[in-house]
Amino acid sequence: MKKLAFLISLLLTGLSYAQSVNEYRYVVIPSRFELQSETNQYRLNTLAKKYLTEAGFEAVHESLMTDNQVNHRCDNLFIDIVKVKSLLTIKVKVLLRDCRNAVIFESKEGNSKEKSYEKGYQEALAKAFESVKELHYTYTGKKQDVTPEPQPVAVSKPVAPVAATPVVTSNPVQSDTTTSKTTYTVEPLASGYLIIDGNTSKIALKILKTSDPKIYTASRNGDSGVFLNKNGKWFFEYYRNGTLYSEEFSVDYTF
Repeated sequence: MKKLAFLISLLLTGLSYAQSVNEYRYVVIPSRFELQSETNQYRLNTLAKKYLTEAGFEAVHESLMTDNQVNHRCDNLFIDIVKVKSLLTIKVKVLLRDCRNAVIFESKEGNSKEKSYEKGYQEALAKAFESVKELHYTYTGKKQDVTPEPQPVAVSKPVAPVAATPVVTSNPVQSDTTTSKTTYTVEPLASGYLIIDGNTSKIALKILKTSDPKIYTASRNGDSGVFLNKNGKWFFEYYRNGTLYSEEFSVDYTF
Protein backbone atom coordinates (compact mmCIF):
# COMPACT_ATOMS: atom_id res chain seq x y z
CA MET A 1 0.00 0.00 0.00
CA LYS A 2 2.81 2.40 0.90
CA LYS A 3 4.55 1.60 -2.39
CA LEU A 4 1.35 2.31 -4.32
CA ALA A 5 0.88 5.63 -2.51
CA PHE A 6 4.47 6.56 -3.31
CA LEU A 7 3.99 5.79 -7.01
CA ILE A 8 0.78 7.82 -7.12
CA SER A 9 2.60 10.72 -5.46
CA LEU A 10 5.36 10.57 -8.07
CA LEU A 11 2.78 10.51 -10.87
CA LEU A 12 0.93 13.53 -9.49
CA THR A 13 4.19 15.43 -9.05
CA GLY A 14 5.13 14.71 -12.66
CA LEU A 15 1.73 15.91 -13.90
CA SER A 16 2.05 19.09 -11.84
CA TYR A 17 5.47 19.84 -13.34
CA ALA A 18 4.17 19.19 -16.85
CA GLN A 19 1.25 21.58 -16.37
CA SER A 20 3.66 24.25 -15.12
CA VAL A 21 6.37 24.03 -17.77
CA ASN A 22 3.80 23.83 -20.56
CA GLU A 23 2.87 27.45 -19.87
CA TYR A 24 6.31 28.81 -20.79
CA ARG A 25 7.30 29.71 -24.34
CA TYR A 26 11.11 29.49 -24.32
CA VAL A 27 13.95 28.02 -22.26
CA VAL A 28 16.94 30.34 -22.00
CA ILE A 29 20.43 28.80 -21.86
CA PRO A 30 23.14 30.91 -20.17
CA SER A 31 26.62 31.29 -21.61
CA ARG A 32 28.02 29.65 -18.46
CA PHE A 33 26.47 27.54 -15.70
CA GLU A 34 27.67 28.03 -12.11
CA LEU A 35 29.49 24.70 -12.10
CA GLN A 36 31.54 25.79 -15.12
CA SER A 37 34.75 27.81 -15.02
CA GLU A 38 34.51 28.78 -18.70
CA THR A 39 31.90 29.20 -21.42
CA ASN A 40 30.45 25.91 -22.70
CA GLN A 41 32.87 23.86 -20.60
CA TYR A 42 32.48 20.11 -21.31
CA ARG A 43 30.03 21.21 -24.07
CA LEU A 44 27.24 21.23 -21.49
CA ASN A 45 25.54 24.31 -22.96
CA THR A 46 25.53 22.83 -26.46
CA LEU A 47 24.21 19.51 -25.15
CA ALA A 48 21.56 21.25 -23.03
CA LYS A 49 20.17 22.92 -26.16
CA LYS A 50 20.22 19.60 -28.02
CA TYR A 51 18.39 17.74 -25.24
CA LEU A 52 15.87 20.54 -24.71
CA THR A 53 15.03 20.53 -28.40
CA GLU A 54 14.64 16.75 -28.34
CA ALA A 55 12.27 17.15 -25.38
CA GLY A 56 10.10 19.53 -27.42
CA PHE A 57 11.23 22.84 -25.89
CA GLU A 58 12.22 25.88 -27.90
CA ALA A 59 15.65 26.67 -26.49
CA VAL A 60 17.51 29.93 -27.07
CA HIS A 61 20.97 31.00 -25.98
CA GLU A 62 20.92 34.03 -23.71
CA SER A 63 23.18 35.98 -26.08
CA LEU A 64 20.75 35.43 -28.97
CA MET A 65 17.52 36.51 -27.23
CA THR A 66 15.35 38.85 -29.26
CA ASP A 67 14.11 42.16 -27.85
CA ASN A 68 10.66 40.59 -27.45
CA GLN A 69 12.09 37.69 -25.44
CA VAL A 70 14.08 40.08 -23.28
CA ASN A 71 11.14 42.41 -22.68
CA HIS A 72 8.83 39.48 -21.84
CA ARG A 73 11.35 37.81 -19.56
CA CYS A 74 8.71 36.12 -17.42
CA ASP A 75 7.35 34.18 -20.39
CA ASN A 76 10.64 32.26 -20.36
CA LEU A 77 12.13 29.48 -18.29
CA PHE A 78 15.83 29.56 -17.41
CA ILE A 79 17.80 26.33 -17.31
CA ASP A 80 20.45 25.62 -14.72
CA ILE A 81 22.67 22.58 -14.30
CA VAL A 82 23.76 22.07 -10.71
CA LYS A 83 26.36 19.74 -9.28
CA VAL A 84 25.27 17.34 -6.52
CA LYS A 85 27.95 16.67 -3.90
CA SER A 86 29.46 13.21 -4.24
CA LEU A 87 32.88 11.75 -3.46
CA LEU A 88 33.44 9.20 -6.21
CA THR A 89 30.64 9.91 -8.67
CA ILE A 90 29.77 12.90 -10.84
CA LYS A 91 26.16 13.83 -10.17
CA VAL A 92 24.09 16.67 -11.66
CA LYS A 93 20.51 17.87 -11.75
CA VAL A 94 18.67 19.98 -14.31
CA LEU A 95 16.65 22.86 -12.90
CA LEU A 96 14.13 25.01 -14.77
CA ARG A 97 13.55 28.35 -13.05
CA ASP A 98 11.16 31.21 -13.69
CA CYS A 99 12.10 34.90 -13.96
CA ARG A 100 12.05 35.23 -10.15
CA ASN A 101 14.52 32.36 -9.78
CA ALA A 102 11.86 30.01 -8.35
CA VAL A 103 12.38 26.37 -9.32
CA ILE A 104 9.55 25.20 -11.64
CA PHE A 105 11.07 21.79 -12.35
CA GLU A 106 13.87 19.71 -10.82
CA SER A 107 15.10 16.62 -12.63
CA LYS A 108 16.21 13.34 -11.16
CA GLU A 109 19.94 13.00 -10.48
CA GLY A 110 22.09 12.02 -13.42
CA ASN A 111 25.32 10.28 -12.46
CA SER A 112 28.51 8.93 -13.97
CA LYS A 113 31.60 7.10 -12.69
CA GLU A 114 33.71 8.19 -15.65
CA LYS A 115 37.15 9.44 -14.58
CA SER A 116 37.22 12.01 -17.37
CA TYR A 117 35.37 15.14 -16.27
CA GLU A 118 34.16 15.85 -19.80
CA LYS A 119 32.78 12.37 -20.41
CA GLY A 120 31.47 12.15 -16.85
CA TYR A 121 29.51 15.40 -16.95
CA GLN A 122 28.16 14.61 -20.40
CA GLU A 123 26.95 11.17 -19.31
CA ALA A 124 25.43 12.54 -16.08
CA LEU A 125 23.66 15.32 -17.98
CA ALA A 126 22.18 12.86 -20.49
CA LYS A 127 20.76 10.77 -17.63
CA ALA A 128 19.35 13.83 -15.83
CA PHE A 129 17.57 14.88 -19.02
CA GLU A 130 15.69 11.58 -19.17
CA SER A 131 13.22 12.93 -16.58
CA VAL A 132 12.96 16.20 -18.54
CA LYS A 133 11.89 14.26 -21.63
CA GLU A 134 9.33 12.40 -19.52
CA LEU A 135 7.47 15.70 -19.07
CA HIS A 136 6.24 15.41 -22.67
CA TYR A 137 6.32 19.19 -22.92
CA THR A 138 3.75 20.93 -25.14
CA TYR A 139 3.43 24.70 -25.10
CA THR A 140 -0.13 25.69 -24.13
CA GLY A 141 0.22 29.44 -24.55
CA LYS A 142 -1.46 30.10 -21.19
CA LYS A 143 1.52 31.76 -19.54
CA GLN A 144 1.20 35.52 -19.29
CA ASP A 145 4.10 37.82 -18.68
CA VAL A 146 3.86 38.75 -15.02
CA THR A 147 7.04 40.76 -14.82
CA PRO A 148 6.44 43.33 -12.10
CA GLU A 149 5.97 46.78 -13.52
CA PRO A 150 8.23 49.46 -12.09
CA GLN A 151 6.52 51.67 -9.53
CA PRO A 152 6.08 55.34 -10.51
CA VAL A 153 8.68 56.57 -8.03
CA ALA A 154 10.46 58.80 -10.52
CA VAL A 155 9.64 60.22 -13.92
CA SER A 156 12.30 61.02 -16.48
CA LYS A 157 12.04 64.57 -17.74
CA PRO A 158 12.91 65.86 -21.19
CA VAL A 159 16.45 67.15 -21.55
CA ALA A 160 16.15 70.87 -22.18
CA PRO A 161 18.47 72.35 -24.84
CA VAL A 162 20.59 74.20 -22.28
CA ALA A 163 23.78 72.84 -20.71
CA ALA A 164 22.90 73.92 -17.17
CA THR A 165 19.72 71.81 -16.97
CA PRO A 166 20.29 68.86 -14.56
CA VAL A 167 19.80 65.35 -15.96
CA VAL A 168 17.14 63.27 -14.21
CA THR A 169 18.64 59.94 -13.09
CA SER A 170 16.96 56.58 -12.88
CA ASN A 171 17.46 56.55 -9.12
CA PRO A 172 14.24 57.59 -7.30
CA VAL A 173 14.63 60.57 -4.97
CA GLN A 174 12.66 60.01 -1.74
CA SER A 175 13.26 63.42 -0.19
CA ASP A 176 15.52 66.44 -0.40
CA THR A 177 18.17 64.74 1.71
CA THR A 178 17.71 60.97 1.21
CA THR A 179 18.25 59.08 -2.05
CA SER A 180 17.46 55.38 -2.55
CA LYS A 181 19.58 53.89 -5.32
CA THR A 182 18.63 50.94 -7.45
CA THR A 183 21.18 48.12 -7.38
CA TYR A 184 21.97 46.66 -10.78
CA THR A 185 23.69 43.45 -11.79
CA VAL A 186 25.29 42.96 -15.19
CA GLU A 187 25.19 39.77 -17.27
CA PRO A 188 27.63 39.64 -20.22
CA LEU A 189 26.35 38.62 -23.65
CA ALA A 190 28.36 37.69 -26.72
CA SER A 191 27.69 41.14 -28.22
CA GLY A 192 26.90 43.26 -25.16
CA TYR A 193 25.29 43.10 -21.73
CA LEU A 194 22.01 42.77 -19.86
CA ILE A 195 21.58 45.28 -17.03
CA ILE A 196 19.23 43.73 -14.47
CA ASP A 197 17.36 45.44 -11.65
CA GLY A 198 18.60 43.73 -8.48
CA ASN A 199 15.31 44.35 -6.68
CA THR A 200 12.90 42.89 -9.23
CA SER A 201 15.20 40.65 -11.34
CA LYS A 202 13.73 42.42 -14.38
CA ILE A 203 15.99 43.41 -17.25
CA ALA A 204 16.35 47.17 -16.99
CA LEU A 205 18.31 47.56 -20.21
CA LYS A 206 19.86 45.53 -23.01
CA ILE A 207 22.97 47.11 -24.50
CA LEU A 208 24.99 46.06 -27.53
CA LYS A 209 28.58 46.97 -28.39
CA THR A 210 29.61 49.52 -31.00
CA SER A 211 33.07 50.46 -32.29
CA ASP A 212 33.32 52.99 -29.43
CA PRO A 213 33.77 51.34 -25.98
CA LYS A 214 31.97 54.29 -24.35
CA ILE A 215 28.85 54.00 -26.52
CA TYR A 216 26.38 51.11 -26.78
CA THR A 217 23.07 50.78 -28.58
CA ALA A 218 20.36 50.23 -25.96
CA SER A 219 16.74 49.12 -25.74
CA ARG A 220 14.05 48.83 -23.07
CA ASN A 221 10.31 48.20 -23.35
CA GLY A 222 10.04 49.70 -26.84
CA ASP A 223 12.44 52.58 -26.20
CA SER A 224 15.62 52.44 -28.27
CA GLY A 225 18.61 54.72 -27.96
CA VAL A 226 22.19 54.76 -26.75
CA PHE A 227 23.96 53.91 -23.50
CA LEU A 228 26.95 56.19 -23.20
CA ASN A 229 29.59 57.31 -20.74
CA LYS A 230 29.81 60.99 -19.91
CA ASN A 231 32.40 62.14 -17.37
CA GLY A 232 32.61 58.69 -15.79
CA LYS A 233 28.83 58.21 -15.52
CA TRP A 234 26.54 56.05 -17.68
CA PHE A 235 23.35 57.40 -19.26
CA PHE A 236 20.54 55.86 -21.31
CA GLU A 237 19.40 58.45 -23.85
CA TYR A 238 16.46 57.94 -26.18
CA TYR A 239 13.72 59.76 -28.05
CA ARG A 240 10.02 59.34 -27.31
CA ASN A 241 7.45 61.25 -29.37
CA GLY A 242 10.17 63.54 -30.64
CA THR A 243 11.46 64.42 -27.16
CA LEU A 244 14.94 63.49 -25.93
CA TYR A 245 15.15 61.75 -22.54
CA SER A 246 18.27 60.96 -20.53
CA GLU A 247 18.48 58.66 -17.49
CA GLU A 248 21.56 58.02 -15.40
CA PHE A 249 22.34 54.41 -14.45
CA SER A 250 24.54 53.94 -11.40
CA VAL A 251 26.15 50.69 -12.48
CA ASP A 252 29.17 49.41 -10.56
CA TYR A 253 30.70 47.47 -13.43
CA THR A 254 33.67 47.89 -15.77
CA PHE A 255 32.35 47.53 -19.31
